[in-house]
Amino acid sequence: MAAVDWEDLDDWDALFGPLKRNRPEQRLFNLVLALLSSERGLTKQEVFERVDGYDVSPADGETRKQRIAALERQFERDKVKLRDIGVPLEVIDSPADPGNNQLLRYRVSKRDLQVPKGLEFSDRELTLLRLAALSWRRGSLDTVSRRATVKVEALRAPDAALHGHVVPRFGLTEPAAPALLAAIDAGEAVRFGYRIIDRSTPLARHVAPLAIHRFEGRWHLLAFDLERNAPRVFLLSRITDAVRSTKKPYARELRDLVPAQIADLESFQRVQRAEVAAKTGTYAASQLRMRGSAELAADGQYERFAFGTIDYAELALELAAFGTDVMILAPDSLRERVAEALSQLAELHAGEVTTTLGGSSQQQRSAVARRAPLAMEDAVLLLLALVPFLRESGPVSLTELSERFEVEESRLFDLIRFLGTAGIPGESLAYQHDDLFDIDWDALRDGTVSLSHTVAIDDAPRLSGVELSSLLLGLEALVPVLPAADQQLAHSLRDKLAVVGSADGNAAISAADVPTDPRIGELAHAIEQREAVAFRYVSRTGESSERIVDPFVLLEVDDAWYLRGWCRERSGERMFLVAGIADLHPAGPVDETHLMSHEREVAASDTVVAKLPERLLSRIDGFTPTVIERLATGEVRVQLVSWHAETAVRLVQRALGEIEVELPVVARSAVHEWAAQAARRHSEWEPASAPQFD
Repeated sequence: MAAVDWEDLDDWDALFGPLKRNRPEQRLFNLVLALLSSERGLTKQEVFERVDGYDVSPADGETRKQRIAALERQFERDKVKLRDIGVPLEVIDSPADPGNNQLLRYRVSKRDLQVPKGLEFSDRELTLLRLAALSWRRGSLDTVSRRATVKVEALRAPDAALHGHVVPRFGLTEPAAPALLAAIDAGEAVRFGYRIIDRSTPLARHVAPLAIHRFEGRWHLLAFDLERNAPRVFLLSRITDAVRSTKKPYARELRDLVPAQIADLESFQRVQRAEVAAKTGTYAASQLRMRGSAELAADGQYERFAFGTIDYAELALELAAFGTDVMILAPDSLRERVAEALSQLAELHAGEVTTTLGGSSQQQRSAVARRAPLAMEDAVLLLLALVPFLRESGPVSLTELSERFEVEESRLFDLIRFLGTAGIPGESLAYQHDDLFDIDWDALRDGTVSLSHTVAIDDAPRLSGVELSSLLLGLEALVPVLPAADQQLAHSLRDKLAVVGSADGNAAISAADVPTDPRIGELAHAIEQREAVAFRYVSRTGESSERIVDPFVLLEVDDAWYLRGWCRERSGERMFLVAGIADLHPAGPVDETHLMSHEREVAASDTVVAKLPERLLSRIDGFTPTVIERLATGEVRVQLVSWHAETAVRLVQRALGEIEVELPVVARSAVHEWAAQAARRHSEWEPASAPQFD
């Protein structure tokens, strides 16, 4: 069951029936309790004897030696799971017999596991921390975000006023990111395949991963190549296969190279230049203006931009998405790359494809928007967070806990029941009353959770290095949408977070500064104050129109901000690129009926069907995609609402060359014609046709 219906529940005996024991998360939680409560630590043999869930009795046909070997493998896996959620295991060597693995003692220090005593956050600070964690949702770091959110919730964060309405989102969709960040956190070397432009086969790389850094809107791995004995930078999107940890630690001193690597990127950007002209008043011009000052052409129809880049190949894809709204003035090789990318896109969309829409029963919401099942280690983290939360908050309804910690009510109910029977066995392997958690069982029957006794756990768990880095970057991204007082508060939180987390040395994840757009703050204010906004809108295709919009949501994906709201001129929900908004001003109170009806029926004739790599789902989340088929190639087929004729073109511009529009034919043809026309424009360009600048 997805939820417990407390109003209409007759069979209480069934609900409170025998508790299923020896589930993996129960063993893992019992292990944490045992290691927390032991001052001298426990050997593996003592763990197997004392911790419920490690069954030392051999199964049929199994010798005791085989059973112990199996338990030791299980213990090693459990240690990895605990490390993943930030539980620090301290290993103590035997003074009498150093190096003897069987005599090693394991312990979890409260000082290293929990937030330092006396550290307090205001309600508004906790609200900002929650929003910072939410900025990583719907990407490859969704797990990191959820774990950071659980730990922030354990500090009793209040509901965020902007929750679900104004949230920056980082476009870190590359599947390699989680494994790389885990290796950075553990300080372990990795291996992966890396695609080089103009090479047919990927190259094998063996590196020490030092940090992940966003530069020019793209994510890079800063690393030390262990075979070439030199620092290297890798674009995450070009990592071709699964990142494999070697389990071998690298020297932590290598992380001192990170500032110099970032400085080298900035230096290279100043040297490798590009010169582009964009039509005045277009989306292309507004985006390129973020890179620096513009020079107006003599006729006023074009603006010229000169800027640096670290990667001509990636810049070509970015500029190709602007179609005919740009001219590449220099270098010639960049123009040739742009023309080639557009030609390939046109060829991809030549002709029709045979694709049928899946029935509604086969459809499923995009993977980036579904609530993932609670993994074993995440269930343990949830229990570690629930204890301090309930200690401080007192009785809380199960429904509120379910919503706050984002877990299904029935799953949460099972965990609460287990918590009421968990504890720490004494030396005699027997439980005394004071060794056990206790809950108010009568209150639980009424749907209320109340802890009457706790053991071992005193405070919220600390943030891991990766979680801390993600929160710091999330706070930076929040600043443009916050009022002045909260902006100052967000900056001061950085110092306070240093004591909450366990990061040492440089941040595991960082980003270069992104220019602040004043329209973001204005739109955020309008959403909070429930005000309509009026503006002139220039679409990606250059169409200009006047709009009055009741704003719903303001979100950021891949360094681009989007406003979703009810457009009064079009009598429907629309998505607007903030970069295309001009002459923004208030337009009176919102129409409340529009805010109450976000969802609308989608007829088959109003939909677009497209195929793309599954890793790009979060990048097109602004189009509210529905996954209708998963393909063996690692791609997915999605269906999305076509708000107007240019939707298909805007869709492929999100990841040029990687998204193919299949249906309807008119949408596929629109992409083909747009790409072919733009390719001809860049291929046939002559210097004499360039706009004249004074």
